[in-house]
Amino acid sequence: MARKPPSAGICDSPSAPNANAAVAAATADAEKAAAEEAVDAPAPAPAPAKGPAAGKKLNARQQALAGQLASGEPFVLGNVSFKERTARLAVETGLADLAAALKTMPGKRVLIEAFVDKSPDAPGDAKLTQEMAQAGLRRLVKLGVAADRVSVQGRGGTRPIAPSLTAVGRQKNRRLEVTGQ
Repeated sequence: MARKPPSAGICDSPSAPNANAAVAAATADAEKAAAEEAVDAPAPAPAPAKGPAAGKKLNARQQALAGQLASGEPFVLGNVSFKERTARLAVETGLADLAAALKTMPGKRVLIEAFVDKSPDAPGDAKLTQEMAQAGLRRLVKLGVAADRVSVQGRGGTRPIAPSLTAVGRQKNRRLEVTGQ
C-alpha cells in the first residue's frame, strides 16, 4: 500500500493540538515577514521609453503644456512672439517646450491658431495669421514633430484678448493658441 505524504501543519502525535497551533503560528509569522519584505522592496523600474523622447525628462513648463494638451482646451502658447506685424518669430522657446511635450504624447494631434491685432485690412490680417500659424508649424517640424500631427488656422484680428490701444495690448493679441486633439 502506498504511503500518503504528510499534510502541512498536521501532526499525528498525542500533543497534536499544540503542535498544529505552533505550525500555524510559524506559518503566519513567515507570511507576515514575506509581506513586509515585499512592501519594503523597491518597485520595479518602469520599462524604458521608446522613440525620440526616450530618456528625456520634461521640465515643469513642458509638463504643464502636456497637461494642457491632454485637457483638449485651447490655450495661449507663452514664450512665442512675432516681430511687429510679420510672421517672423522673435521668441520661440514656447514652441520648443510644446515640441518636447508632444514627443512624450505619441499620436496626440494639435491645432495651432494664430491671431493678430485687428487692422482695417481684414483680408491682410487673415493672410498674416495664416503665415504666423505656418511659421509655428515649420518650427515644430524642425524640432522633430511630424507635420501630420499639426493643423494650422489663421484667425485674423478676431477674438482679441487685450485692447489694441497700446503697443502692449497689440503684442498680446499677436499670439498662437494651441488645442490638443
